[in-house]
Amino acid sequence: MKKVAILAQKGGAGKTTIAIHLSVLAMQRDIASCVIDCDPQQSALGWYEEREDSDPPVVDGHQPSGRRPDKTGTLARLLRVAEMDEYDLTIIDTAPHAAEAIGEAARAADFCIVPCRPAILDLKAISKTIEILSVSDTPFAVLLNSCPPKRGVGENSMVKESRDLLLGQDIPLFKTAVTQRAAFSHALIDGRAVTEFAPDSPAADEIGGVLNELLEFMK
Repeated sequence: MKKVAILAQKGGAGKTTIAIHLSVLAMQRDIASCVIDCDPQQSALGWYEEREDSDPPVVDGHQPSGRRPDKTGTLARLLRVAEMDEYDLTIIDTAPHAAEAIGEAARAADFCIVPCRPAILDLKAISKTIEILSVSDTPFAVLLNSCPPKRGVGENSMVKESRDLLLGQDIPLFKTAVTQRAAFSHALIDGRAVTEFAPDSPAADEIGGVLNELLEFMK
């Protein structure tokens, strides 16, 4: 079983959206997948409650503050269960502003996705996430997310500048950039993902590109 953590110290990076769309597409490709929702907002769980299909399952991995930590660890136990249930891919959706939990997820994962908007404050903020990842020594790549659309045939200037900045710092980066599109949000309303809601759309193509790259990264 491959374990992927989606993490970012800064809120609003789109972690849950990426987790949901990737897990559904993996399922559609006959890759048995599940999501562990470690975010106290439990947005992934809320999406799952609206979903008609029971796959891919979303399980609660959040441990409320103030509760005495389990000796074995909530996340570790859930990952063992997922492996015993023979899932091929488990995606861990993490909370922002939670360095300890992010570190735990990073250490448990085989690969980490760091979503980031192509804006200067977001780009500066990922340095804290990368510091955590450097301690875990888990391979990762930044995914430019919620990007402005292209103008003409070329990449949007904000996206290109962000890409150049990250590559200039030798930070691993997905070639695919995920554009801010209404289809991503509309799909989630009734418990679907974009590859179900609009399978022939540019949004579905972008999620397909991200999953293709992710599988290559993990080979």
